[in-house]
Formats: sequence, structure tokens, C-alpha cells
Amino acid sequence: MHKPPVFLVFVADFYKAYTACEKNGSHQIIHESIEGSLVGAVDAGLAIGAAIIGQD
Repeated sequence: MHKPPVFLVFVADFYKAYTACEKNGSHQIIHESIEGSLVGAVDAGLAIGAAIIGQD
């Protein structure tokens, strides 16, 4: 059985957190430090792992 090629893109997006902060009168600072990049990389890694496991 031939499987078609698949191209997946994983993007770190803090927009939902930004809108939640605005709605509650807070200021989002996650994107102002390296911590935001680390959080995004870990979340993307977890999503990639789940996608690999779920492909079977």
C-alpha cells in the first residue's frame, strides 16, 4: 500500500495567551525572554511526538 507524502508544520503561537492577558488586564511577557522560545520548542516537540505516535 502506497502512502502519500505528508508535510507537517509546528508553530509556537502565543496569541491565545496574549488575548487572555488583554481580556484580564495583564501584560504578556513570555515573548520577551528566551523562556518563551524554550516553551514553544518543548510544546512543538511534544506535538511532533504525538503526531509520530498517532500516525500508525
